[in-house]
Amino acid sequence: MNAADTAETNAFYVTPEGAFDRGLPPIPAHRFDAERERALDPATPTGIILLDLSAALNIDWPATTPELLARYLVIRPGERLSHRFQATGEMHYVLKGAGRSTSGGVTLEWRAGDGFCFPGGAETVHQADEDTLIVSTTDEPHHRHFRTQPVPASESFLLPAVFRQDRIDAALGLVHVREGPVKTAGKYVTFSTGGMDRTVRGTLMPTMLASINTLEAGGVQKAHIHNAVAITVSLQGEGVHSMIGETRIDWLPWSVMLTPPLQQHSHHNEGPGMMRSFVVQDGPLFYHLRATGFRWPGPTAG
Repeated sequence: MNAADTAETNAFYVTPEGAFDRGLPPIPAHRFDAERERALDPATPTGIILLDLSAALNIDWPATTPELLARYLVIRPGERLSHRFQATGEMHYVLKGAGRSTSGGVTLEWRAGDGFCFPGGAETVHQADEDTLIVSTTDEPHHRHFRTQPVPASESFLLPAVFRQDRIDAALGLVHVREGPVKTAGKYVTFSTGGMDRTVRGTLMPTMLASINTLEAGGVQKAHIHNAVAITVSLQGEGVHSMIGETRIDWLPWSVMLTPPLQQHSHHNEGPGMMRSFVVQDGPLFYHLRATGFRWPGPTAG
């Protein structure tokens, strides 16, 4: 068969009945209970626990969402954990413990309540001084889908950075004293190394926004909708629950919850203290396209 004949056999003609129907399964609302139990089990050795929904998403590689992959990193005292993620960058948030991580010749010291990031593609080595649990998120599924390789860490716009809990708290303090009409769905602070300020300000990388979100005791983060998917890690969640559509999801300590895109959702703090969560979204993709889809539902919704 010559090249021209091969080219014709390579051509497919699709006539979907729905204009935007591409046969993709929906992203489910989900709480990763089994993975959390493993991460919190004292018998679990140092290692990586994937938060993988690839089977439900009909994706051929590990994925929490079509663009993002999250993990628990368990590191026992005095032990090391190394990995090499083929990603634009890697964002880590320390749930408990203390130690240091090295990547690309840069070593960052961290403790519980800190976040830190490195460019992807290089070996990262974590060493724990105390019993440590970290939530880590990358955009590996993005590169697998587009069959691309991230740029070398030495050429990345993402700079190694550590986000200290006291600085996070200070930034949140400024947010909580703001007055005037509410323009966002919550009171939060986002992380950035500055490399994205020339394109999508206040984001971490083209595929990822990372933030700390809060809600006062007795408060309701009212129902809203957006195109971005959200991976939410409960940091302080006593008496907190979320409504995703008609489904109630109660928050558990250090649980990870997935909120689908285009799904109406709200958060409710019926506990005694401040709600606090670490949230990762694929929002920068939609910011860049000027298509966030953010909206408040009608008066009868939520």
